Amino acid sequence: MKKALSALHIFLLFLSYSGYGQDNNRYLAMLVLNIQEDNLYESYANMVPAAKAMGCNSVYIAVRWDITKCPSFQCISDPNVASEWRPVDNVINKALQSGIQKIALRIHLGANNAYGINRSGFIWGGEANEARDMAGNVYTDGYNDKMFSLAHQPSVEKAKNFVTEVTQRYKYLQDQGKLLFISVSITSNQEGEYPHWGIFDYSSYMKESYSNWHLAQYGSTALPPSNLNNEAGKRWYTFRHLKLKEFLDQMGSAVKAVDSNIKFVLDMGSVYDGASKNRGTLGFEKLSCRADGVKINDDISYNHRFSMDLLRTNAPNKWIMNELFPQGSTSEKVNFLKESYQHGAKLVSLVIGSQGSIDEFAPAVQSPEVQQYLTTPMSPITTTTTTTYLLSNILNNSGFNLSGYSQPQKIILNDDVLPQCSPNTCNFNLGIMNSNPNPSCGDAITLTANCTGGNCDGVSYTWTGKGISSSGNFLNISVPKAKGNYMYTLSASKSGCDSKVSTGIIVKECEGNELCAVNRVRLKFRKDCCLNHLAGAQIQGSTNGVTWDSLYTVSQNATGTWQEFNFNNLALYPQIRFVSGSTANGELLEIEFYQGAKKLYGTLFGTGGNYANAMDGDETTLWTGQTAGKTNFIGLVLKGCGDGS
Repeated sequence: MKKALSALHIFLLFLSYSGYGQDNNRYLAMLVLNIQEDNLYESYANMVPAAKAMGCNSVYIAVRWDITKCPSFQCISDPNVASEWRPVDNVINKALQSGIQKIALRIHLGANNAYGINRSGFIWGGEANEARDMAGNVYTDGYNDKMFSLAHQPSVEKAKNFVTEVTQRYKYLQDQGKLLFISVSITSNQEGEYPHWGIFDYSSYMKESYSNWHLAQYGSTALPPSNLNNEAGKRWYTFRHLKLKEFLDQMGSAVKAVDSNIKFVLDMGSVYDGASKNRGTLGFEKLSCRADGVKINDDISYNHRFSMDLLRTNAPNKWIMNELFPQGSTSEKVNFLKESYQHGAKLVSLVIGSQGSIDEFAPAVQSPEVQQYLTTPMSPITTTTTTTYLLSNILNNSGFNLSGYSQPQKIILNDDVLPQCSPNTCNFNLGIMNSNPNPSCGDAITLTANCTGGNCDGVSYTWTGKGISSSGNFLNISVPKAKGNYMYTLSASKSGCDSKVSTGIIVKECEGNELCAVNRVRLKFRKDCCLNHLAGAQIQGSTNGVTWDSLYTVSQNATGTWQEFNFNNLALYPQIRFVSGSTANGELLEIEFYQGAKKLYGTLFGTGGNYANAMDGDETTLWTGQTAGKTNFIGLVLKGCGDGS
């Protein structure tokens, strides 16, 4: 008897920067910095109920790359140490239990090397890739975190991968309507900008990138200047702006690729004070043109009316937000909160690291003036006064006029320096509809492009897959008659936009045993030499033993110990194999294939007379091929899913 089971898997990889819908609530957030090295998993969580009782209706949590990927001293001895999510998970769980309305995440991409733990080296490669001052010193400040150079793209790519991982892990909050927004920070003060006390970055990567840009723009190479107060300084400011914007756009794209409905917000120190020129944030309008909002961190003594008016005027239809530390008198805190909300703030975050912070904030938060705003929906703000500034004048240290006033104003920042930023015109979502989600083997089906949103006009579609290459908004195919995985990719293109949706027709069972999708490999490479030979190896799958699809490429060197590689794969291949890189001869002591925690078995095959050594359970026997290259492979013809019984 022939049985068929199939599933259609649709993955959306489209970037969309849309507005915030009809949420008219104001938010007061408990900000959890997670700066402690001893990983206080419970203390922050235990403060959440008290913060809620005080008046907080949201929690803003820092997700630290360094502590998550390199907890304690474990990463020094174990490169495959498990990620540590408890500092975040515990606060989220307590917030949900306490009835907190919304949760926001700040993905912090700095690294703290305290207590002799080389976290920056572990997660992005160490000092060679880090931001430096003019004297060549690696930057540290604030909470003593280091940051990678924004011109070192390999580090940026690693950061994107972590942002993607965090977004995927906490996407369930978005699905439940609990996720407020996601931001990223890179400086030692947990802000998404350049450090405020110097015109960074003078690393070799940044200097080379600037010189190449200067050559393309002005016909000559140049080194970064020492100040921003002349024509050379204006060029350096412009380049730093473009590099920062490029970085922020990439981080936002990583978030949106997981779910285009998740809001991405810029989190900065200030955008108008004396240090903002160093931060590179004066041109915040261009930096945020593809983001969903801008949050800043006002000092208690700043003009909060002006800061919110400036943001609101130049970032229209986006969330504007502020941040308050536990400092100043109760009346100063009341004014901070009241003026921020009155002039358009959607959220104010309170930096809370102890019960004492809550006690200090409580009188201001619970004052009638502040409660009036927290319990009243937002409404449009009208203005009668307009003031205009030129960015070129601000850069020349003329500054802003911060005289006091009471009613909201329109504060226009006329950017006459920086290149224009095109807002996102790709406001469409792409999906695939299947005419028969549960076909039998060999059935004919139709896959149809499904475009929704405001910018579907002008989108063109191309379909590719095994034996398929066609254009148009639909594809007629027949479900394969053999079990396995069959991928068909829909590519949608529009000027300035790129989006892809892949759908896999997985025939799990036509006859015979159901297969597993391999998504994890454990291996032990030789340790006596040649550890760099592992890089470039691939895990491949095949439905017929002739044509092989690459599922994962190893990018790191061997360690001589057991290493584990996890990868996203839904494909059901009856044959799976490890293929050596171009410089290797196999050189495995052992290898194991898994679906999750389930170890897979089957009939062994490979090249070289001793390939069985890599699956004999003996870590002292070595498999080596006769010649180096990708002709060396070892694999399994799988016997169903699991032990093959």
